Amino acid sequence: MSTGLSLYHFDSCPYCARVRRALRDLELDVELEDIHRDPSAQADLVAATGRQTVPVLHVADGDVWMPESGDIVRFLYERFGEGRKPPLWARVNPQWVLIGAVILFAIFLAVR
Repeated sequence: MSTGLSLYHFDSCPYCARVRRALRDLELDVELEDIHRDPSAQADLVAATGRQTVPVLHVADGDVWMPESGDIVRFLYERFGEGRKPPLWARVNPQWVLIGAVILFAIFLAVR
């Protein structure tokens, strides 16, 4: 499904991965603009938003630039999810998952 959407991202960004996973789950055809591989994509992002942080979803209809992975995922499910709610993995902040993993690893080392 063509959507008129472009996602500004880079591969190793956990917040970007969260959005890309939602895109796969919803089977959406979105143009991916990697700001680390394409300097012009980064320049376009900075010109439009004044920031280099990703992910940012560009919605061509209305020329809207949407930052923040949680907001992007909610928008995608509301617009294209056909009544589906975002799954748990899409609602959980990746930073908290990492912190939880570090804490569990520290506990594991302590009880060893």
